[in-house]
Amino acid sequence: MLSITIRSLRNLLAVGVLAIAPLSAATQVKVSSAKVFDGHWTYSNDCQFGHYVDIDLVQNGANVTGNWSDGTRVEGWNGLLIGNVRNGELYTKYCSTEANGGHAVCPNYDASESDYFVRRGRDLVWYRSVGHGTDRSFEKYAVLHPSTKGGHKDAAGDCPDGQN
Repeated sequence: MLSITIRSLRNLLAVGVLAIAPLSAATQVKVSSAKVFDGHWTYSNDCQFGHYVDIDLVQNGANVTGNWSDGTRVEGWNGLLIGNVRNGELYTKYCSTEANGGHAVCPNYDASESDYFVRRGRDLVWYRSVGHGTDRSFEKYAVLHPSTKGGHKDAAGDCPDGQN
């Protein structure tokens, strides 16, 4: 005959929670220290003038540094970036190698964060800032993929109608 008392159930529960607690703490540390933004990321398509993005990121805890290039077959810009990871999103400031690059000229960085990146599965989604002050919002700009040998080319089918 099995006799279980409330007290023995509480003891079993307490022991089970104590045994699981170290696993949970270890898992949390591992997740928070993961380098989820680290790597070489690319986007490219050949719609009209094309659009090509190349970003290299190095993550050290919540801090990220890297370089970026963004352009078309006609013109493009490049420079460096610094960022901070908060709540799973990478918020960035940029500098450009050129005075007309839309950002502060390197080695100076923009005064405030303008964009953010977030991981979606294997991809890195870039959201750009639109507007200023209370009218500021973010819009999806590009979905970057981990760089592979030979690069990743997004399908021409992703082009808006008539822009192939």
